[in-house]
Amino acid sequence: MLNQKGQAFATFRLLISAIVAIAILTILFNILGLIQLPGQGNPDDKAAELITSQVHKPGSPKTTDSAVQFNRDDSISQTALANSSSAGLGFEQICVHPGDLKDLFEDQTILSGVLGKSIFYNSSNARSVKMTVLCDERAQFSPEVFGGVPFLEEEWANECGTVFDEGDIDSSTTVCGVFLRNA
Repeated sequence: MLNQKGQAFATFRLLISAIVAIAILTILFNILGLIQLPGQGNPDDKAAELITSQVHKPGSPKTTDSAVQFNRDDSISQTALANSSSAGLGFEQICVHPGDLKDLFEDQTILSGVLGKSIFYNSSNARSVKMTVLCDERAQFSPEVFGGVPFLEEEWANECGTVFDEGDIDSSTTVCGVFLRNA
């Protein structure tokens, strides 16, 4: 008869080897982009999803439940959001703002683009962020309203307002702002 202790030890070693192999494969597939772990995915798609969910909820900001990961060359733009969102908004009705990451945007190395219109992520290191979307009538998208929302800064409303004014948006037209937040 075989030694029971030896058989149990061999089974335990095989189990440990299988767990390690699965962990290594998960890491490799993640690096290759074959598996989407929580907090990953296309930032443009997540922003479009938030706009679609909030466009008919004026004055009610919504922040992503989990972080969204920006990888090198990921971007968010007005045009892409207008095309991918089923909210029925034109690109001139959407503001894309770096929000909490504005300091990274201003030096144009890690984040670049045109304030209010596009954000491009240039770093080789992935960065997790949250996104907040606020939709409202153009007339309500103002520093006074933002002053009542604890995590949105009044300056952001002015900067988005400049974008909306370029598009000659009527005061009763619905507009949406997408703001990046520290995760």
